[in-house]
Amino acid sequence: GKAILDICQSENPPDLILMEAILPDMDGFEVVEKLRGNSSSENIPVIFITSRFDDESRVKGLSLGALYFMEKPVNPDIVRGRVTNMMGYIDLNKRLQRSYDQMQEIARLRDEVDHITRHDLKSPLLEVLSISQDLLKKNNLSKSENSQVETIKKSINAALNMLTMSSEIFKIERGKFTLKPEKVNILKMINELLEEYKEIYKENNLSVQINQDENLKAEDFEINGDATMCYSAFHNLLKNAFEAAPQKTSIKVQFNKNESIEISIENTGAVPKKIRERFFEKFSTFGKENGNGIGTYSAKLLLEAQGATIEMLTSDEDNRTVITTKFPL
Repeated sequence: GKAILDICQSENPPDLILMEAILPDMDGFEVVEKLRGNSSSENIPVIFITSRFDDESRVKGLSLGALYFMEKPVNPDIVRGRVTNMMGYIDLNKRLQRSYDQMQEIARLRDEVDHITRHDLKSPLLEVLSISQDLLKKNNLSKSENSQVETIKKSINAALNMLTMSSEIFKIERGKFTLKPEKVNILKMINELLEEYKEIYKENNLSVQINQDENLKAEDFEINGDATMCYSAFHNLLKNAFEAAPQKTSIKVQFNKNESIEISIENTGAVPKKIRERFFEKFSTFGKENGNGIGTYSAKLLLEAQGATIEMLTSDEDNRTVITTKFPL
């Protein structure tokens, strides 16, 4: 038993163990228990070759993770066949693990490249922003030129905000994000976003209903969070609702305050069954021509980083989808 543990917990452990259940220095089941308690040997499969073949021993061995019991005297051809099959599974598992490790490394490198690219993009964008601000200060532009420079300035600011959000998401994913909370009026922010979207999607003839308790004031919907992160999260959630809603239907936004500050966004149309379980997962999208599956994923990440919760409920029967976010008081 001790020899088995020394070999299996060495720098070069075996792929498979065939062992007797009755050993001179310790019980075979005790050996398996010790193997499972060590990270270097916990996943090595074990086949018992033994005369100890009662039901109690079999149950005990299987509960510890043994794969088979082979009764003595053994047929060598059966042992060879079983070992060959097992080694085939082990080889497949190793190849799958190598592929997974390679994918993880590729994903890590891609994220690093994205992070570096985001960082390097900021300098030229800040330069263009500075030039546009200087042009506006000179007051020698025509009305049309002034409008165009304002558009450039607004677009650059939007791009910089997107880069900032990408950097924050990168930190959150790696557990390196620290929230610096400030007062954010979530009611005012969402109302402003709704005005934007009503204009953008006016051709769809969508009606927007905003409901809140008449006894509550705007300041009752202040949260401790990050304004930019909230803006990005609700920008994505509302965009999602407006894009999913069929023409001439309604978007309903409900504000409540009880044990938490609650915002519900409801639109006509059920989430496709194929993505319901993966709705908030990265790259989960269906049926959108330019969809990348990042919107709801980033919204969830940004909101949860502020201590909020988010859930999606969808119904084929009612043909509607509701996304509810709750901020702690």
